[in-house]
Amino acid sequence: MNTITRIGDLITALQECDPDGTITISLDGALIFDDETLSEVEYSFDPVVEILSSKYEAKRSDRVHFGLSNKDTEGLVSDRRNHVEAEWEAASTSSDMGVVTDAPVAIALAFDREAYTNLLAVVANCNLAEKNNQGATTHGSLDVPKLLLMLAEDAAMTNTRPGSWEGANMQQVLDSHGYQ
Repeated sequence: MNTITRIGDLITALQECDPDGTITISLDGALIFDDETLSEVEYSFDPVVEILSSKYEAKRSDRVHFGLSNKDTEGLVSDRRNHVEAEWEAASTSSDMGVVTDAPVAIALAFDREAYTNLLAVVANCNLAEKNNQGATTHGSLDVPKLLLMLAEDAAMTNTRPGSWEGANMQQVLDSHGYQ
């Protein structure tokens, strides 16, 4: 497969194709089931194509976006959630003392003093912003547990709402740590 990032290169490649042919987006099953190795399971979808412009009132579009339909995305999220829930069921019978299995889930975390001190500074900055914005924040006044819960909820959105602002940005953070 070739990586094509320019519209002109895409047009050139498509000119060599049968106009009655089909276009699909294929995803490896490893993406769905969070496997570390690529698998042979492949999912193919009819793409949703948006012709966009990066500049307001541009005369010509300069962006083409290929994506999945909401229905296909919801199906993938559901498949992934079902897989994770099956893993959760298996893990809930384990003897991991760091996880309490009755709802709500409680997780005990240990931080070194420097990390905790830095988290307190982050909380103080967030609370200053909350005050300056006259309460116009998503989670109100924070403390360290509320900050970590907010970040955990956003990280969970990489699974439940991967295309959302929170989910996509948290996935970018995870990617930058090598978890792609």
